[in-house]
Amino acid sequence: VAELLNMVGPQITEPQRQVGEKVVCEWAFDCLHVTNRFRQAILKIASDSWFDRGILVVIVINSVLMACTSYRDKEQFVNQISDKVEAVCTVVFAFECFVKL
Repeated sequence: VAELLNMVGPQITEPQRQVGEKVVCEWAFDCLHVTNRFRQAILKIASDSWFDRGILVVIVINSVLMACTSYRDKEQFVNQISDKVEAVCTVVFAFECFVKL
């Protein structure tokens, strides 16, 4: 496999830097250097174990609400709660995506 990769051509890699225990690219989105305060805050959030636990809690809550949703009676109380919580979950998941990228 390595021989095939070498035949394809040289690997294009971005410069990387050690930040704490993680190795990250020097530039994110070609505009945020690793020394940027905003990027440092995002890296700190992304590497926090409580962030991952919080996301898992939101996933479990979203899954339970999806399982409780009634598709026969749209006016049930659970469906009304589910619609509101799903919007919040979507925002949380979008934030997670932004932080992890």
